[in-house]
Amino acid sequence: MAGSSAGGPPPPPPPMAGSSAGGPPPPPPPPPAAGSSKSSSPGKAPADSRTSSQTRSISVTDASASGLASLPATPTSATGGMPTKLSKYSAKSKLKPMQLDKLSAAAWENTIWARELERREMDEDMFGKQFDEFGLFDEVEKHFGATTFAPKPKPKEEEKVKKISVLDAKRSQNINIVLGRMKGCKPAEIREAILNVDHPMLTEPLLAQMQNLIPTNEECIKLKKYKNTPEVLASADAFFLEIMNIDRYAQRLHAMHFRRTFEERFLDLSNAIDAVTNASVEVEKTRTFPKILEMILMLGNFMNGRGFRGNAQAIKIHSINRLTETKASDGKTTLLHFLATTIDQKFPELLAFTTEFTRLADARRVVFSELNKDYSEMKIHIVEVLSELEAHHKITGKPQESDAFGIIMKISFGERVAASAKSRFDNLDGRFHEMRTVYEKAVTLYGEDPKSTSPHEFFDIFYMFIQSFKNAQKDNFDKLEREERQERRRKAEEERAQELANRKQQKEAEEDETEDKGAMESLLESLRKGSDMEKTKRKRGVRGTAGAGAGAGDKLDTGSRLTVGGNDAARRISVSVRTREMLKEVSATGFDDPAAGRSASTRRRAERRKVSISGAS
Repeated sequence: MAGSSAGGPPPPPPPMAGSSAGGPPPPPPPPPAAGSSKSSSPGKAPADSRTSSQTRSISVTDASASGLASLPATPTSATGGMPTKLSKYSAKSKLKPMQLDKLSAAAWENTIWARELERREMDEDMFGKQFDEFGLFDEVEKHFGATTFAPKPKPKEEEKVKKISVLDAKRSQNINIVLGRMKGCKPAEIREAILNVDHPMLTEPLLAQMQNLIPTNEECIKLKKYKNTPEVLASADAFFLEIMNIDRYAQRLHAMHFRRTFEERFLDLSNAIDAVTNASVEVEKTRTFPKILEMILMLGNFMNGRGFRGNAQAIKIHSINRLTETKASDGKTTLLHFLATTIDQKFPELLAFTTEFTRLADARRVVFSELNKDYSEMKIHIVEVLSELEAHHKITGKPQESDAFGIIMKISFGERVAASAKSRFDNLDGRFHEMRTVYEKAVTLYGEDPKSTSPHEFFDIFYMFIQSFKNAQKDNFDKLEREERQERRRKAEEERAQELANRKQQKEAEEDETEDKGAMESLLESLRKGSDMEKTKRKRGVRGTAGAGAGAGDKLDTGSRLTVGGNDAARRISVSVRTREMLKEVSATGFDDPAAGRSASTRRRAERRKVSISGAS
C-alpha cells in the first residue's frame, strides 16, 4: 500500500482475488498536491480572480439581479431538520483549517442550533456585513493563510517505488494518524524512542493511542517475510515490522503509560478518599445540626396535625430540602424563610451549623462507582508493573541496544514501588477501607442505606440545604431593609404633614390675635367716648341746678331735667357694670384660647390695657 500522510485520502484496498498471480499489486494513486482539501468546492475561482471583498458575498438580491434563481432562505436536509444552505462568505485564497466538529443531522433537533436558527441567520448576515465593511475578512486571510510549498518534481514513471501493505485498510489509516502525530519520525526513530522510555515525544495521550495499535500474531507472521526488505512496505506496515521486534511490546507500553499517569491518578484518588472521610466525620460529629432537624420535625408535626404526615418520629434527610415547597399566604415567603428568621432572632447559637461542614463541596463531587473503579485499576496496575519488571529481568540473552526500560522503570517503579509507590498505595488502601467504614456509619446515622446511597447524593443534601438557608437569610435581610426604608419614609411624610399643620395653626392664631387686638382697641375707644360724654352731661347738669328758683315756670323744666338726669345716671351705671363684666371675662380667659401661646410681651401689653381700662372706669 502506498504511504499516505495523516489526514490524506484513505489508501486503496488490496488487490482482489483473481488478479494476475505472483505479480505485485497495482501502484497506488499519486498523493494529493500540497494544500489540496477534500472540502474544496469544484470550479472554485483562482485566488487572483477576485480583487474586491465584495466578491465574498452573494446575496439573494445580487442573484436576482444577475438572472439567477433566488436561493431558499433555510433549505433543510431530507434526513432531518438540519439546513443545507451554503455559507454566504468564502475566502479568496486557501486558509488554514479551523478545528470544528460538525453536529450530525440526527442530533440536530432540540438543540440550541435548531432553536436559534432564525436569529443566527440574522446574526450571520449582520456579522458578515460588518466583517466585510471593517476589513476583518482581509485580516483573517492575512494572518491565517495556508502555507504553500513549491510542488516537488514528479518522479519519472520508471523511478516510482512500489509499496506493499498486508494490513487492513482501516487499521493502516489509524496507524498513519498516530504516525502523523510523531512529527514525521521514521519507524526506526520511533523504536528508539520507545526503548528510551523517557522520550518527550511519547506523551500520555500518544501512549494511550499506541496501546490500541499492537501487532497481532497474524500480522506479525505476514510481516516477517519482509524482515530483510522493509523499504518495500507502506509506512504503517514498516512501523509494525519495526516495533514487533521489541520484547514484550504491549506490556511495555502499558507500564510506560501507567508510569506517566501514576502521580496524577494517585493524587486524585487520595483527595477523593480524604474528602469523603472528612465530610463523613463532620456530619457525624456535628452538634448543632441535629437541633435544626429537631426544629424542622416539630414544625412538621405542628403543621400536619394528626393527619397522615403528622405525629412523625423522624424524617428522611432529603426532606429538609423541601421546606421551600411550603409557602406563606403572601405566596413569597417559604417555611425556610420562617425557619431562618426564627433561628436568627431566637436561636442565634444554632447558626454555627452553617460553618461546621467544610468538606461537603469536595465530597459531593465524588461518585462511588468511579472511585471504586480507579482504586481497583491502580491496585491491579501496580501489580502488573511489578510483574513486568520481574519478567523483563528474566529475559535471557543480550539486552537490546539502547533499551533503558529496565534501568528507568527500576528507578521509577522498581525501587520506588518497593520503597515509595507500593508503600504509598498500601497507606492509601488503609485509608480507603477507613473511608468506607466512616461513610457507612454516617449514612446509617441519618437513616439512609449506604449500599444504595453514593457520596454525591448524600453530601449534596447537606450542601444544598446550607446554601438554601443562606439564601433565605439574605432574602430576610433584604426584606427587613425594605420595610425599614418604608417605615422611615412613612415617618418622614408624617413629620412633614405635622409641620404643615403646625404652620397653618400658627398662622390662624396670628390672625385671631390681630382680630382680638382690633376688637379690644375698638372697645377701649368706645369706653373713652362714653366717659367724655358723661363728663359733658355732668357739667350741663350742674349749670341747670344753679339756675333753680328763677321762676315758677322753671320748676317743671327742672323736674324734667332731674328725670332725664336720673335716667342718664342709670344708663351710665349699666354701661359701667357691663364694662367691668367684660374686663373680668377678658382677664379670666386671656381674650381667647388660641392666644394662650402668645409671647410674654403680648401678655404684658394685655395687662397694661386692663389697668388703663380699670382706671378709666
